[in-house]
Amino acid sequence: MKLNDTGVALDVRVKQAKQLGRDNNPKAIDLLLQGLDSRDEVLRAAIIASLKAQNGDLVLLLRAADAKRPSAERVAALGGIRALKPPKAGLKLAALLDDKDAGVREAAAHALCVVGTAEAEARLVQGLNTEASSQVRYFIAVALGELKTPAAKQAVAAQLKSETDFVVKDALEQATTKQARP
Repeated sequence: MKLNDTGVALDVRVKQAKQLGRDNNPKAIDLLLQGLDSRDEVLRAAIIASLKAQNGDLVLLLRAADAKRPSAERVAALGGIRALKPPKAGLKLAALLDDKDAGVREAAAHALCVVGTAEAEARLVQGLNTEASSQVRYFIAVALGELKTPAAKQAVAAQLKSETDFVVKDALEQATTKQARP
């Protein structure tokens, strides 16, 4: 059974998610990740608790960094990291901003919007200037908007002057607004 199968009663899916948290099968984490896109808060909470019970933060960080894994698995692992918000993940996520796969870089930047932003500040500032992908720059701009340091503010202001992508420019403007708030 898939956790995001809305044809199955919610209480059954929540029970399944909780059972997966106690399952020693390595595929349990994969099944939990597949259900993370659920919009039901009770189910998401059960999935996140089960991922934590499975030491998901460690497993998922290792998966995300493993360049031998398929891109889709690495991106899914980064989605799990975004949901788990493990402390001290910033430097590991920042390292993924140099990955050769744009999807992995994008997912890493997206995760840095909610976890490890301060730890990754130097790499985010650098990436804002050097990243070719506008999707990745978008999430870097969002992440930098969470920081009110002089370096983050300066990077956002400088990129705003030269950015040509409309969506990234909008994210930079929003970052400037957030950074200006007390």
